[in-house]
Amino acid sequence: MTGGAAKGRTLVVGAALAMVAFVVEVVSAFFLMPFLIHALGPERYGLWALIGTIIAQFSLLDFGLSATAQRYMAGALAQEDRARAGEIFSAAALLFLIAGGVALALSLILAAVAPLVMAPGPGRDEFALALAIMGVMVGLSLPLNVVRGTVMARMSFAWLSVIEIGRALLRVGAVVLVIDQGRGLAALAAITLAITVLEAVALRLLLARVLPWLSVRLGAVRRATLIELFHFSKHVFVVKIGDMARYRMDNFIIAPVLGLSAVTHYSAASRLADTFISLIDRVFTLCGPVFSGYAALDDRENMREKFLLFTRFATLATACAAGGVLSAGWIFIPLWLGAEFIDSYHAMAALTIGLTALLIQAPTREVLSALYKHPFDAWTNLAEAVANLAISLLLVRDFGILGVALGTAIPMVVVKMGLLPVYACRRIGLGVAVYYRLVAGALAVVALCHLPIVAVMLTIPHSFPALFTAALVCYGLLGVVLFRFALPREVRALLLASLRPARLAAV
Repeated sequence: MTGGAAKGRTLVVGAALAMVAFVVEVVSAFFLMPFLIHALGPERYGLWALIGTIIAQFSLLDFGLSATAQRYMAGALAQEDRARAGEIFSAAALLFLIAGGVALALSLILAAVAPLVMAPGPGRDEFALALAIMGVMVGLSLPLNVVRGTVMARMSFAWLSVIEIGRALLRVGAVVLVIDQGRGLAALAAITLAITVLEAVALRLLLARVLPWLSVRLGAVRRATLIELFHFSKHVFVVKIGDMARYRMDNFIIAPVLGLSAVTHYSAASRLADTFISLIDRVFTLCGPVFSGYAALDDRENMREKFLLFTRFATLATACAAGGVLSAGWIFIPLWLGAEFIDSYHAMAALTIGLTALLIQAPTREVLSALYKHPFDAWTNLAEAVANLAISLLLVRDFGILGVALGTAIPMVVVKMGLLPVYACRRIGLGVAVYYRLVAGALAVVALCHLPIVAVMLTIPHSFPALFTAALVCYGLLGVVLFRFALPREVRALLLASLRPARLAAV
């Protein structure tokens, strides 16, 4: 197999397994959440959700170094510069160890303070202990990012997905087993920590397999390398701040104006945001090392070719997912949560439009990162977050949670479908009209294919078996149609070749 064919097979198999991993995690979370709410009760589950919210804030301690280390490692590996790769790996490991230590210290401080500020009750001490255990987990998981990013730079996507699938299945089994025995929040935290330790071992073994010569050598870390990493990562950090403000501020707008009940309804709608973001992380970031490699070799022709290919995949996949949400969500949400949650569907529909624009631009953002043009993405993302806040405050009183969702969607569509692709196309020497024709064509094909799907959804009984059966049949047929008529012949050949038996070690 030629180098190009091998790389193509790696990407196809990696993307397929990443999708499997994504589906496994989404489905497991869908079944696990109501199980935990029933087993723990609403108040204790609320405490667990609060712990998760606190721990999620520690992700900012990454400072954008995960994406930065992956970008530089991909360039060094593409140039086969082992000394450079070792230096970057060691520098990133040092920085992540410091970040993990800070996260651990902060979580232990919060755990010590929690009993002093919380109301007396049986959940207070349990909350503090679980928070401390989760602090240990995040202290370990932050340094783990450098190993995961390095393996991604090596393009060993398939093995990463296998590890993620195993992690999701193991967590479901362990949680059900432990909670059925009457254990509480501390046990949940201990399960999370234990699975993180197992994941760390698996990733370290994988790294030793794909890059046996790579190791941490703190003596090789130079001040110039640390400054270089921070100079790149500061703009990635701005992107993360914008994302945090965009997705984590809405409830602070809704609660004082509409009340806590509206927060619950909006949370059901905004869960889609987490799903779409997870899809971006698990599938389309696979193209990041490819673009970084082409950038290191200054190969703009291949970069443009792969950019259009990834954009077509992103548009088709996103449009199909969005079509499923819009055509079936109005049936699914009342079945899952109750008829009173139909307003969640309206907010979800608005969010879906904005998030479609975001997901289509996943390859665009990776190209800008590879070319060191990501500051444009960072600052437009932050401006988008500010606009989101302003529009949401303007619309929330008149339109409720739908107004807040529109406040998120409107600036997202303007920035992600207007400003970002125009800037990226100019940077890589691609005609803007070529880009928009490709995206518009893919969206039109999926929209036309959804007309009969919408007709089916309007006629089926409102039950889970009927809904899942209709979705399986409709989207199975849609996949066949898109494969046959929407993909170029050479891409279809690559996909078919990737299905032939081959050792997983090859990817």
